[in-house]
Amino acid sequence: VRQLLLTRFRPEFLNRVDDIVTFKALQPEQIKDIVKLILKELGDRVYKQLEIKLNCTDEAAALLAKEGFDPQFGARPLKRLIVHSVENVLSKKIVNGEIKAGDSVEIYVNHGEIDVK
Repeated sequence: VRQLLLTRFRPEFLNRVDDIVTFKALQPEQIKDIVKLILKELGDRVYKQLEIKLNCTDEAAALLAKEGFDPQFGARPLKRLIVHSVENVLSKKIVNGEIKAGDSVEIYVNHGEIDVK
């Protein structure tokens, strides 16, 4: 990599660069792990506040990973998708009384869409 950089940049500039990090695109399994991590953080927060247990099916995690990943932006859109598809739906169901403190909630796929019950 350094030899390739020398064809584009002057040695004086490259001497100021401390380290070179090679970028590797995220793989589908890594994206699914990121989804699970975001959902775990949400689940911990909901449990701490309302003692509601949050579970996610593998199918739902895979669908969120597929829909929330953008090759151009990486995993950043995942958080927005989870807020829109899970957090907002969960909040509405809590406010409407469909889900109460102490309940156990599952994130699952219903007719190709993410749903919460």
